[in-house]
Amino acid sequence: MRVAGTIVLLTLFLPIIVMASDSPTHTADLLAGGCGTQIRYERKLRAMGYDPMLAILACPEDGPCDNPSTRDNFLPDPGTPVTIVRLAIHVLAHTDGSYPFTTPEALRDAIDSVNMHFFNSRIQFEYVLDQVNSSEWRALSEDEIDPMKIATATDPTQWLNIWITNVLFGYSFGTYPFDPVVLEPTGGIVMGQNHWGGNFSGLAHEIGHCLGLWHNFHGVSEVAQCGLCYESVDAVDRDLLGDRCSDTPPAPVWYECSDAPGVDSCSDLAWGSTQPENIMGYAPINCRTLFTPQQQGRMRCWLNDVLGGWIVSQEPCCEGRVGDANSLGGDEPTIADIAVMVDAKFISGSCLGLIGCYSEADVNQSGGLDADCDDITMGDISILIDYLFITGPSIGLADCL
Repeated sequence: MRVAGTIVLLTLFLPIIVMASDSPTHTADLLAGGCGTQIRYERKLRAMGYDPMLAILACPEDGPCDNPSTRDNFLPDPGTPVTIVRLAIHVLAHTDGSYPFTTPEALRDAIDSVNMHFFNSRIQFEYVLDQVNSSEWRALSEDEIDPMKIATATDPTQWLNIWITNVLFGYSFGTYPFDPVVLEPTGGIVMGQNHWGGNFSGLAHEIGHCLGLWHNFHGVSEVAQCGLCYESVDAVDRDLLGDRCSDTPPAPVWYECSDAPGVDSCSDLAWGSTQPENIMGYAPINCRTLFTPQQQGRMRCWLNDVLGGWIVSQEPCCEGRVGDANSLGGDEPTIADIAVMVDAKFISGSCLGLIGCYSEADVNQSGGLDADCDDITMGDISILIDYLFITGPSIGLADCL
């Protein structure tokens, strides 16, 4: 596994010209409530003495997942085992514990929605909730970002940390896997009020950055115009340009749920289809629903290359037996106060991938612990658990029966 934090930059061999300020395009995007991932990354490069524009001009690889052949080894299909990623979600409240930014119920809905967005990627998420009581950070300024993260982060080598709060600077942002701090407390995601709610594609967008995705307009609006990294409409090597995904068409920044109008000035061709439904764009939150196959491959590749510590082990764990609670002739396990009425060996909680809620009938007539989460049947085995849907691959039932 590659060690995180290595930046491969051709700027090491080019004259360094440190730019003093953010580009006008970036500034306009942030004022419009855009995503701050790219602009903060460029600021970090400047602080390290590199001119990010030189890297953009040279279009170097940031790691093996930028190679399309390597990326394509990770393209998922419906039979690809699900990779489950751990999230540590820090919800800011006032110092007395009042007015947390969001509720446990809304957070559960958010992760359910995110899991639906990532379903075809064969990536799912489980999370722990941490309420942070700080009136100061409940209205977060830019100079408070790193102190908050350092004080509250859960082990960033094992968890993708997410902070949810009101941000005075107006934007949300994530951390690329090729950023030197990706596995340090100052990595992770800050989610602000502009991107919380709807179908939660705003949260999916920032997680996409953390798993290695650029904006889908990166090759047009975040690189030198008509330069070596520019992704023109007639470009033939789009796997090596811009966002390094040839199945995301060239696009400028666009804020509507429609194809961007106008002409690519570098090819004099109309933009045509610009995929506003892509989660990594800037269309309205409820418009964005799509990760392309190559984006899915990039995310799975970066998880394998740098972010393996975030992945929940899916080795089957079978422990204990507690008696024939449902009178079906077998033994059923109990997880805390929830009876999992499966005639199999006990499956320890750490092996369960509790990834979402899919309503079914209340087969065991217990009424359920949650109005929206009833009993699930998988194949010939009823997992009579009034809680969250547990995927077969993460349980390993074949090894536990």
